[in-house]
Amino acid sequence: RIAVLFLFSEPVPFPTIRIDYEDGTNNTCNVTLHCDVTANTSVSYIWEYKNGSEYQRYESTVGTVQVTRQPEPMEVQCTVHNPAKWKNVSVTLKPCQQKVIESHHTRHHWPVVGAMLFVVGAACIILLIHFETQLKISVEERDYYFVISRNKNNPQEEYQEFCSIHKEKEVSWYTSNFCKIVIW
Repeated sequence: RIAVLFLFSEPVPFPTIRIDYEDGTNNTCNVTLHCDVTANTSVSYIWEYKNGSEYQRYESTVGTVQVTRQPEPMEVQCTVHNPAKWKNVSVTLKPCQQKVIESHHTRHHWPVVGAMLFVVGAACIILLIHFETQLKISVEERDYYFVISRNKNNPQEEYQEFCSIHKEKEVSWYTSNFCKIVIW
């Protein structure tokens, strides 16, 4: 008597690998890899990757593994299988380049320095506009003159006088025959 056993299994969907990089706060190069399948099937996982000069193999019923990246590119393969079928996918992890930990002083001061430079620059521009306006107003309101006057009693005698005159005011004595106005 011969017995034939038929084993029926669901097809194995193509897996995908999702990579979660750690933030590197402890100057590490660890990553968590997730091997995902789209269908809700009963599968097992085999992870294979090279650690140094040796290949590592990790079998699990869960599709997640944590690895430490190496200084050179590292290929990682996930095989999804059931008793009848298998499918695999692989990714190449970038080399580990450990981050140089910056001093919190240098890292956080650049925005502050930039903001301070902006504020000082804006203040300088505002002051320049203000003083230019004030200077313009004072020049427009006031003209400076040298007045050469002749003595009414002795027309041969001259004397110089420096004075300022507001434009709005009418000064009639400068228009007399005895005064000559020279604009300075």
